[in-house]
This record gives sequence, structure tokens and C-alpha cells, in this order.
Amino acid sequence: MKAKIFILFFLLLNYCWAMGQTNLNYDEVVNASISVIGEEDTYTFNGNANDFISLRMNWNNCVFGGQILIYDPLGNLIYNNYAGCNSLRALVTLPQTGIYTVLVYDHYAQDTGNYGLMLQNVFNSPNTVPLAYETTYDFNIEKSIETDIYTFNGNANDFISLRMNWNGCDLGGQILILRPARQFDL
Repeated sequence: MKAKIFILFFLLLNYCWAMGQTNLNYDEVVNASISVIGEEDTYTFNGNANDFISLRMNWNNCVFGGQILIYDPLGNLIYNNYAGCNSLRALVTLPQTGIYTVLVYDHYAQDTGNYGLMLQNVFNSPNTVPLAYETTYDFNIEKSIETDIYTFNGNANDFISLRMNWNGCDLGGQILILRPARQFDL
């Protein structure tokens, strides 16, 4: 009897997610809001086994504590984290092919506010820009949620120096270097 109740709950939970979901497309910014205290926004996206994805959530002025939950196609929780102020990034290797579900909400369930989401397939992004050694580039971050992906060729034991400068105090930059084995260094 307990198994039947569990299965019923799982089916009801998936049904509720499906009713109010929004599809996330790779490399597109979604602007949304938590407009009611306790609201949970639901998104879905298609993913393939072993895709390495970045899902970034950004909000202004610490209006709430953003929380992201990511569920695999079978309903297993594969990512759960929150940040108290401004932004949160999920870096996840997808375990299987199928439709993934994302829940976004205020961790504290006491505030409302606007936020943005951006989903990227890190190793298969159509917007990846190749970099060359000993070259200076001038790029722009157009939206606060934007993450730009660059590539360069390297050899084992190469020593590299990579630097990012920006004007003003309104952009806090971060560089993540992802090795071909899908490990990253801050």
C-alpha cells in the first residue's frame, strides 16, 4: 500500500509541474518574477546524457534568496542550491537523455521580485568564441544574466594567464576554466 501512495504522489507532483511550466531554450534569457510569496516557477528543458549545462539565475538588490532545483526525467533531484544575494549558477552533468524539470523560488518563502534565467550547454553552445594566445579582445556583457563562453587550445602542462577587466563597479566578473574532462577551476 505504501508503494501505491508513493507512486500516486509522484504522478500528482509531475502533473502539477506540467500544468504551469515554461520551456527553457538554450542560450536565451528568460525574465520572470516571483510575484506571490511562496510562489514556485517551473521550467523544463531537453537534455542529453553527459551534456554539461550551466543554469544561471540572477536577481537585483538581494530582494530574495534564489533557489534552484533540477530534476532528471525520472524525477530524481540532481541539483539543489540557493544563494542569498544576486546570483546563482548551477553547473551540472546531465545523467540521461530526456526532459528535465527546474523549480525556481525564494529560498526563504517570504519575498518577491524579478529574476532572470539563462540555460547553456557549455560544451555545445553555438555562441562559443575561440580565443588566440597573446591577443587582447574587447567583449561586452549585454545582460546581467549573460554568460559568455570562450575556447582555446592548450597542451598538458601549459601555463596560461587569463585576465578580465571591466569599467565601473556594476559588473562582478568571474572566470571559470573548464578542462576537457568537464572539471572546472575557479
